[in-house]
Amino acid sequence: MPILVGIDGTGGGASPTRARDDRYVFEFANSFVSRLCKRRPNAQYNRGPVTFGGGLDVAIANGMRFIEEKRRTLGANEPILLTGYSRGALGVLVIAQRLQRQNINVQAALLFDCVDRHGDYDAESVPNNIAHVMHLIRDPAANSRHSFGNDAMSHRSPTKYQGPFTFMCTHGGMGGTPWARPSDAQPGDLIDEGAIEQWYNSTTAISYEQDARVSGEVWAFCQGFIRTHGFM
Repeated sequence: MPILVGIDGTGGGASPTRARDDRYVFEFANSFVSRLCKRRPNAQYNRGPVTFGGGLDVAIANGMRFIEEKRRTLGANEPILLTGYSRGALGVLVIAQRLQRQNINVQAALLFDCVDRHGDYDAESVPNNIAHVMHLIRDPAANSRHSFGNDAMSHRSPTKYQGPFTFMCTHGGMGGTPWARPSDAQPGDLIDEGAIEQWYNSTTAISYEQDARVSGEVWAFCQGFIRTHGFM
């Protein structure tokens, strides 16, 4: 039985409080990482970090402990699977880096818009102890989260790398959390990502309708990889 660890994206607020956790649970209830990790045994779901990156270290440590425990109880030969969104995708690659130092291989990693947004961690290249990788990213033409550079854009043998595949939706849509349409907006209105993008044009090229539709296409696109490697 595969061992699966997932780390979701940033959300919920800037401080690690109970209110933030409650908001996070609501906002990420149907995220892709949540769908993969909450519906099968021997899987661990981890919330992503707060706004400025705090908490990612906790998720990484929790993931490592979970893998170590499952390898003791299930056996060291069980395949390891990793999945993550945004900074959570960076987090699971850090887990792979740490496993590589122990000569432990990873069967597959499914990455949703892995970003380079943490001062303590970097994964410009996918660790080559991962046998199979699929990486799906937002199309730069979507004008979403201009300040978010992508990690995991290169790889080395023997890793088999699929991607990066681009999709015309927002960064939120890439993680299964497309933007909710406000009551005073129309489906065809373009999404404005707000103050966090204050140094850029915060209006995307993506409408609310398109974000929801293409987010669904992202999920459909990776189903073959999910089934092949036993994520669900």
